[in-house]
Amino acid sequence: MDLLLFISLNTLNISAALMFISRVNFPLQENVFGITAMITAIPITVVGIFNKLSGNHFLSWLPSFIFTAWAVLSLFLDYILKTEFRNPPNFPVLIVFLILFYVPIAGLGIYIFKINKPFWYVTVITTALHLGATVYAHINGKG
Repeated sequence: MDLLLFISLNTLNISAALMFISRVNFPLQENVFGITAMITAIPITVVGIFNKLSGNHFLSWLPSFIFTAWAVLSLFLDYILKTEFRNPPNFPVLIVFLILFYVPIAGLGIYIFKINKPFWYVTVITTALHLGATVYAHINGKG
């Protein structure tokens, strides 16, 4: 299960990075990467359920469930309701959205640090790529 979590979290980070980059450079592809990021919630949730049922440390399951909440919220806001909350910013919605997105990424990264240092090094790199792409999009007015 730890390998599945590692692969899923890093797929999420790479997809999110590509999503932010695509907002600036190739906007027609943004949805592909956004949907890919949302789909990573499926294996991340499965790992969370397994870890919770196994009685593992809360960092092995709680961030997974928080990320699942983000994926459901994103599905509704971005694809079902097609609600614009980023620009102009609807701060009550945006703050919840960002917390549900970034807190589990940090929590799962901490968990990966605890279980496998080489996996963690890779995760740090993909998280840095993700955050760098986020800054790039914001600098270009597409955050």
